[in-house]
Amino acid sequence: MILLSAKDLRSLVPMPEAIAAVSDGFARAFSGLVDQPQRVGIADGRLLAMLAGGRKGEGCIAKIISIRSANIKRSRPSIQGVAIWFDAEGEPKLQIDGPALTAIRTGAASGVATQILASRDARVLAVIGCGAQAPDQVRGVCAVRDIEEVRLVSRSQTSAVALAGILSLELPFCRVIPVDTPEDALPGADIICCATDSVSPVINAGDVGERVHVNAIGSFRPKMRELPRE
Repeated sequence: MILLSAKDLRSLVPMPEAIAAVSDGFARAFSGLVDQPQRVGIADGRLLAMLAGGRKGEGCIAKIISIRSANIKRSRPSIQGVAIWFDAEGEPKLQIDGPALTAIRTGAASGVATQILASRDARVLAVIGCGAQAPDQVRGVCAVRDIEEVRLVSRSQTSAVALAGILSLELPFCRVIPVDTPEDALPGADIICCATDSVSPVINAGDVGERVHVNAIGSFRPKMRELPRE
């Protein structure tokens, strides 16, 4: 079995290719070409199992991840796990780092949504939440729009400052800045990405301008919520 580390996966699948693959996957699923049952979770979503496979015998994949938001306070990953690819004959051929696959796939999904729905002239991106998912949210959006400014917000601000340093090196064409609150990040924003584990809305509807596209990807339990009802 081939083992793909996070570094390996990122070197093999740049974000534009991930976006193309996710777009194709969405289209295939919509067309009924993929079997993808509802994911299974235990312990209030702390362990999740996801399965998918092509209906024409192309192969199948199983991804199992654990989610422990409290790990951030212990300087440990909040998402851990693996994904295993089985070929058409049922042989497990590939084991992929689960957190990297999750982050890239989710960033690419926001890239697909942004590509289809956001204004063509979008230039300012606001990101609420600067944990493990946030970097690929920015990469996904910047792969499909000519973003000139990225505003980062986190509860402690420490992660926002750290992420700004990383992304500033990756995206020299962008002004990447940490800001104090969502209210500081939203004025003039064309695109908003929410990537938090919040149980209450992280933005106010009145702070969101017209023609703004929102990617909200953090909620995975019924009681979690990032967006206000409006």
